[in-house]
Amino acid sequence: MIIGIEATKAFEREKTGVGWYTYYLIEEFRKIEREGVKLRLYVNPYSNIKYQISNIKFLKWPLKYFWTQGRLSLEMIANPPDVLFIPAHLPPLIHPKKLVVTIHDLAFKQYPEVYSKKELRLQEWGIQRVLRKAWRIITPSEFTKSEIQKYYPRLAKNNIFVVPHGVELKTQNHNVKLKTNIVYIGRLEAKKNIVNLIKSFNILKKNYSLILIGPQGYGYRQIKKEILASPYKNYIQELGWLPHEEVAKHLANARLFVFPSLYEGFGLPLLESFAAGTPAVCSDIPALKEVGGDCALYFNPRDPEDMAEKMRAMIQNSALRSESIERGKTHAKLFSWQRTAEKTFVILKEGL
Repeated sequence: MIIGIEATKAFEREKTGVGWYTYYLIEEFRKIEREGVKLRLYVNPYSNIKYQISNIKFLKWPLKYFWTQGRLSLEMIANPPDVLFIPAHLPPLIHPKKLVVTIHDLAFKQYPEVYSKKELRLQEWGIQRVLRKAWRIITPSEFTKSEIQKYYPRLAKNNIFVVPHGVELKTQNHNVKLKTNIVYIGRLEAKKNIVNLIKSFNILKKNYSLILIGPQGYGYRQIKKEILASPYKNYIQELGWLPHEEVAKHLANARLFVFPSLYEGFGLPLLESFAAGTPAVCSDIPALKEVGGDCALYFNPRDPEDMAEKMRAMIQNSALRSESIERGKTHAKLFSWQRTAEKTFVILKEGL
């Protein structure tokens, strides 16, 4: 029996959220005892991929776009797997009956203004197609599952399974000299609420630096404008995308992790801050409260004053910091990519 996985994002050099999710699942799948079950990884070879992993199928396609809808669909006709797993929510037009798709979030429904018209059309088409065609659907949180049920009550079925993400629990060396840094990890885009983060930093600024780690996204021009207008622009660093090891070092050596997002389906950087032993403040939104529990300090993401107040409290209150750090470390141990992969594999294998 064969489980096929659309694995392109796992092999991208500059991986972000969905890429790391796919990568860690594949790594853990390879460790799981799979008697009678084979994995087949489908990859768009548009980039220079150097990984040497068995069972990869590089599916060449002459066009820059439509690889999933075109080339992967052709592969499903010629040589379909028993189950096809799509870690991001856009499946090919043609697929086996047993199609499993992960829907990470429905941000485009609540905040359409932060998407281009083209992206909105694609997102809407993709979600509706998944809800109509998928044999099983995976979400990373109860919140995302409830969003599907809220926005698509006629399409949502009892085939939605919640499987939380995992987190790496690697110990990092802490450098006390760098403990004046406030770190944000994620795309620099409108829905991540970076403009209000800059405003709150302007209110807070006192011997601290703000480190922004992540690639540019939709709405970056306004973010850059806000940074250049800040009286403390020399204390704001944009590091762009960094390798995972470098991100982990910055996070472990930060005074504080801040996550001001307006909308998340899970919020993996929050969990990563807990594992790194770095206290966190974040938006008071459902998914982050589901993931963070009582380990973080929450603020109103629309209110820079409140954001600055919560950052100041977590930075200056030593008792609060210590409690948050210890709770976060304990909480992070409840999440692992091994556990995520095992639960996901059960969902996939039950279709064989």
